[in-house]
Amino acid sequence: MDKPKCFNFWAVFWYGFITHFYLFVFVVLPMLIYLAGQSSAWGLGLGASAGVAAFVAAMAVFGAVSGARDDNCGWEGCDARCWAGIVANAVPSFNTAADFWLPWNAAHDRVDVVLKSVYWPSLRFRPGSDLYAQCNDDVLQSPLVYCFYRSSKVCGAGLGATVGAGIGVPVGVLAALLIVTAIGCASIVFCLFLVVLAALIAATIVLIGAFAGGHIGKSMAPEDHEGASAQPVSVGDYVSLTGKVSGVDSAGNEQRPFRHFGPTKIMFFVESTSLHGRSLWPVPYMYVDPDLNLAQDACPVAPSEAEPPAPPRIK
Repeated sequence: MDKPKCFNFWAVFWYGFITHFYLFVFVVLPMLIYLAGQSSAWGLGLGASAGVAAFVAAMAVFGAVSGARDDNCGWEGCDARCWAGIVANAVPSFNTAADFWLPWNAAHDRVDVVLKSVYWPSLRFRPGSDLYAQCNDDVLQSPLVYCFYRSSKVCGAGLGATVGAGIGVPVGVLAALLIVTAIGCASIVFCLFLVVLAALIAATIVLIGAFAGGHIGKSMAPEDHEGASAQPVSVGDYVSLTGKVSGVDSAGNEQRPFRHFGPTKIMFFVESTSLHGRSLWPVPYMYVDPDLNLAQDACPVAPSEAEPPAPPRIK
């Protein structure tokens, strides 16, 4: 059977970052400059120009916060699957400084599983497409899948941050207007500075509201009893996981998060976990390990997925 190609996540990430950077520099910033320069000609005055900029900035932040919540908790996979392999990595939620400062952006508990080669055909995102997967850093670049356990804390933080950001929108716009009109300006350059300042003030207040609301929502959410931070799953375990995975639903629509991992499938969310002992092989783990040492897993394999694996080629 064909081995899935490795998907380069960082290439897509930097493409998106550069695209948004150019969008800001060549679209948003010129619009703000034009708005400030034309405020007198339109009879709008500094207050209206700053108000428009503050409102746009506040709504942009609110959209990002609410979009992250929808991304994390507003969807689930459409295709029931069972995958088996070895756990190469376990990542609990809220494990970085970024998750503290941006609680709405925290991801659910995740385990990365190097799959047995018999399950590779199930990684095809849509019929007829090429096979892609995230890859482990072993010499064979073994295909692995990201499997997420739903975290009530993550969804609570997202909901709280959305509410806090929503409250911050009118507060931020009003505060920005009061500050810049109190300062005033006599030149186009300084008016431009105040328009940008109004946008920054509004965005900052919305972020503060999202930060506070996110931590309040996280603290009020119940504790989960499964996941990378609670489920007794650790690196080196042989596992069978069942749950819903991203893919194409019966209507032909793609079901995957906005922060999708390209053409690769993820399990979102894991519904049951079976443990089958631990590996004695060294890290990083190769797919040959579970192929040889996990002969009996808990997944019923369809005949079309039971093709014999191709022999590994070490370069």
